[in-house]
Amino acid sequence: MPDIPPKIHIANFSLRFGQRRLFENFSLTVHTGEKVLLAGPSGCGKSSILASVAGFLQPDEGTIRVDGEVLTPATVWTIRRRLAYVPQTIDFGDRTVQAWVDEALAFRNNSGAPSIEGLVEELSALGLRNDILARRSSDMSGGERQRVALALGLFLKRPLLLVDEPSSALDAAAARALFQRLERVSGMTMLLVSHEHPERLTCVDRMVKVGEIE
Repeated sequence: MPDIPPKIHIANFSLRFGQRRLFENFSLTVHTGEKVLLAGPSGCGKSSILASVAGFLQPDEGTIRVDGEVLTPATVWTIRRRLAYVPQTIDFGDRTVQAWVDEALAFRNNSGAPSIEGLVEELSALGLRNDILARRSSDMSGGERQRVALALGLFLKRPLLLVDEPSSALDAAAARALFQRLERVSGMTMLLVSHEHPERLTCVDRMVKVGEIE
């Protein structure tokens, strides 16, 4: 059998914002089915790694591969079909959650999504009531909006899930429910950024420390 490439392979990754260097020659390999936590001080660039893997930031140097395919402007849309990206800040616009979900499921890439009942189950597992579908984005907290986006990402069952600080706006009980749900996820590769103490995150297989370049 041919060797299966890593789900994510970042090699010699360098990224700068103006005169500030976030990364230089950073490398990371995440194998298929692994759940990996990126840990490090605030502002060290953990979120930038997720955004780069999703194709929203381009490195100054280095390569990012997903399933062995190099991420470039020409391949980004093909690669995005295989992942779900949940940033820390979500903007649904001035509409209901149901309207946002309907629009997302209307995309051709999501035409094979399972029945909507599965989404309701995911919302419930993340501590959200069913009536949240009727609420408007302006009436929700940032933590609620992010959990809705995470529920949709889990519902779509993409092979790769990227999640940025999912518990930053949650109380202890809601954060515990969220991480318990992620722990039960199977058959999906996960790259997670969290400020939580690593020993509390039983949902991950290993931790990678990310430090700011001086």
